[in-house]
Amino acid sequence: DTMTTRASISASQARNQASKQVHTTDRPTDLRKHTNSIMKTLQIVVLSIGLLLSLTHGFVVVNVVQQRPTTATRPTSFVMPSSSSLLMATPAATDGEEKAWRHAKRALLRIGAKGATKTHGNSLRQLLEDHTIVKVKVDPKPFDGSLENAFTQLRDLAVESGASKDIELIQWRDSDRMILFGLPGTMDRIQSGDFPPPPPPVVTEEEDDDEA
Repeated sequence: DTMTTRASISASQARNQASKQVHTTDRPTDLRKHTNSIMKTLQIVVLSIGLLLSLTHGFVVVNVVQQRPTTATRPTSFVMPSSSSLLMATPAATDGEEKAWRHAKRALLRIGAKGATKTHGNSLRQLLEDHTIVKVKVDPKPFDGSLENAFTQLRDLAVESGASKDIELIQWRDSDRMILFGLPGTMDRIQSGDFPPPPPPVVTEEEDDDEA
């Protein structure tokens, strides 16, 4: 009887130990499943926010969430074409700003890899006085890759040369590496439809003959 009792106790202990091992083995799997479920939900939420921003403000979201790799899954990410930053800096242009951009046919000033100088600032001042708006082609490397930084430095240099400190940033486009500067008050004129001026009327040959 004693041997039978000992054997029964040993068998019971073995079953308990095996049960503990099964539960311990299942825990990492359950944790991974739970983590993956949370990550998928987070991806959907963040992607929805990114799409909302792109529709309402012209922003674009890139690489919003990346899953942690597990033994069962590969790293994934949602990618929307844009620049390398999380939120693309270039804002969407209004109809008036688009017309102003097209009105300035080409860049009248260029800033190369050596950066901006006082001479550039003086040229910008003179060009704004002559044309109201001026496109400037910029190599962004000297400005930490930012066209906004380039605008700030060029504006300050123009102010040192006698320009108004209220020179306006009408628009910039990273894809073209271009900045559109404007005299103070130009943006208000664009929004009111007063600028750019309408093109001159086309005079036909018949009208020329009538005037003659």
